Order: sequence, then C-alpha cells, then structure tokens
Amino acid sequence: MTNTSTNKRELRVLCVHKNITGPLDLMYEYRQWISGLLDNVDAQTPLRIFATDCRFLYIPSFDGEAIQYERVSSLPRALVHGFDVAHILAPLPPFAQALTAVILRLRGIPVLLSPNFYLGDDFATSSWFKERSKLFSKIRPALLRLSQRIWRLIGSGFMCASTWEMQQAHLPPERCTLLPWAEPDTPLANSVRQDNLEPAEGHQQGPVAYIGRFSVWHKGIDRMCAWLWEHKDSLPRPALVLFALDRPSSDQVRITPVWDSREQWPPTLEALLSEGLIEWDKTTVGAAMIPRLRTCRAVILLSRWDGFPRVLREAALMGLPTISTPSCHFADAVEFLRKGAIVGGDDTDELQAAFEEAGNAPGDTERAKSLFDRATVGKFLGDLYLAVARRAPVEDGNYYRHAERRYQATRSGS
Repeated sequence: MTNTSTNKRELRVLCVHKNITGPLDLMYEYRQWISGLLDNVDAQTPLRIFATDCRFLYIPSFDGEAIQYERVSSLPRALVHGFDVAHILAPLPPFAQALTAVILRLRGIPVLLSPNFYLGDDFATSSWFKERSKLFSKIRPALLRLSQRIWRLIGSGFMCASTWEMQQAHLPPERCTLLPWAEPDTPLANSVRQDNLEPAEGHQQGPVAYIGRFSVWHKGIDRMCAWLWEHKDSLPRPALVLFALDRPSSDQVRITPVWDSREQWPPTLEALLSEGLIEWDKTTVGAAMIPRLRTCRAVILLSRWDGFPRVLREAALMGLPTISTPSCHFADAVEFLRKGAIVGGDDTDELQAAFEEAGNAPGDTERAKSLFDRATVGKFLGDLYLAVARRAPVEDGNYYRHAERRYQATRSGS
C-alpha cells in the first residue's frame, strides 16, 4: 500500500533526475535544488529526500560544499514502500522517466513536474534537430503540444522558473508555482561570493559582455552583430566583449549544434573585430574574468531559446544589469532586481536604448543575493513538496513575491 500519510513526522520525497553518478553537465542545477533542500532538513522539517535515475534509489547528503549520493536499493524495490510526493526533474523525459512518472501516478503518488523550458513554443522553433530531419522539424510543434497535454494529465503540479515559461508551455496557472534556479555553483559565482567583492557599478562608457559558447543563432550573436553594425558610429570601442571558449576562424566555426545552417559566421563579425567594436577575450576561468567584467556596463544574452542562464544570475550577483530576451526566462528576475532590460532581440534601436540605459544602473547586489539564495530557494521548494503531498493549494506559489516580502522584512529589521 502506498505511503501517503503526511501527518507523520517524516515526509518521503523522491527526486527523479538523470546523471546522478555521472558528470554534472547541466544536471548540476538540479543538484543545487537538492542541496538547498538538504540545507533545510532538520528536526523541524519533516522531509526525507531520496533520488533516483529510474534504475536505482539513492540517498543524497550535503556537507556544505558537495552533494554525495549513496545507492541503497533498486527503484522497483523502493516503490513497494512508497513515497509521499515525487518531483520529476526532467524535460521531455525519455521512456524511463515517463514510465516512472506514470507508475508513480498509478500508485497514487502526487507528481510535481519541472518542464525546464522545453515544453514552450519558443523551444519549438529552436535549432534542435534542425535540418537533421526536416520531417521532424515540421511535426515537432505538434509533438510538443501532445507532450504538454500528456504532462497535464500526469502532473499534480508544475514548477516553472518564469511566467514566460508557464505561458509558452500553456500550463494552467492555478497548478503552477514560480521558482527560479538558485545561485549557480560556478567558478565565477563562487569567486564573487568568497571574495566578498564590492558591487560592480554600471560604467557609462563601458562595453556590454557576452559570456558563453560561440553559438551564433542559438545565443543571438548574430543579433548583437546586427545591432553593433547599425549603431557603430555612436558606440564606444569596444562596445561588446565576447568571453567565449574559443575564437573560431571563419571557415571553421565551433558551434552547437553543428548541423544547423543558421549557425554560421556573421558576415559583419570580421569588420566589427577590425574596427574595435568587438573585443574577443579568451579568459573563461571564474576569478580571472572578474576584473574585465567589472568595467562592463551589463551582461547581454539574446538567445532565441534558453533555460534560466547562469551567466545572468552571475551578472546579477556581481551587481551588473542584464540585457536579455524573453526566452531567457529572466523577466521576473529583472522586475525583482529593478534593473536590466528585456528586449525582443531583432530591433536594433531597442537594443541601443537598453545599452544606453544600462550605463546608469545602480550596482547593488543585495536583491540578487536575496533572490537566488540557495537555502531560501530550498526552503520554498520543501514547503511546495508538503503542499503537493497534502494535495493542498499552495498559499502563494510565486517565489518572487515571497522573496520581495523577505527582502523588505530584512531591510526593516536591519
């Protein structure tokens, strides 16, 4: 019989995600969620966290620096004893995750789903599989809509990082909770946090910075080049600093995915480099990037589709404003932080206005630290698990409002 009693002291939570024992890659974001949860598990918090990769059951532990997973049994054996709530941390899950979600629901276990931006209409127009299969490109939007309907049947609730994600995935608002990803565990963010640096001020004459891989169409580098070329006569030198892993040659652009013809060398890039409008900085190691970043007025990311990019959170934690598109899912954070801009990406005049405004932005970091605090995010997630397990409505499913109240209470008490 499934264990669904929530009146006892301990609530059993199963987190379903992949790569538990493999390389972190993108899954480290999920581990940040779990480590934040474990930070809040104590005698006053009736949660016991388990994790599974759909094959084995693990018990995670967190020592303040790293999360460890101890394998304790197989998942089928664990399902005999049951859980009170399950959280599927997988976008468009492959067969194993989908089957696990169905089995959990059939056993009467409430399932919380995190689409993680991959059910949205903006993802339907992304570069994934483009030109690898033209047939798949045509039917992909229909497949995504079918996936949306299936997950609405399976999910007891949905956890989204932004209002844009909720709208693009056509999810019912009354079943959604807004919860952003926490502060990233990256060399840059760790350097900012450990060195306790003074906030970076927006430099009136400084450039904007792009941090990431050289992905022209996906990350919107072509949009940046179009803006720079259109307004080159009124821009400082440099106007854009590219922090990219490699500076590719025009005949061998290192991009992801390599099969997409839209990922090609922008025709104006060489001229922008030669005129000094773009500075290519190969520095990509956390602390080494900070001195140059502190001379920049903002961090820019014009993605056509994306997740909840860590570079935008890193910028906010440094005190830098951000310029991003709705597909970066950062609009709610920009509203909370009270600085930064959300732009369409293709309007060069709009980009120019955002560039000029960024130079006057304040350099405070307190709001960013409050918003992305790992322990606070973990506590909110733990409360959400309790509500889903009890099949009770979430009192306030908007973490951003919760963070605003917490921030104002902290300021009032200081």
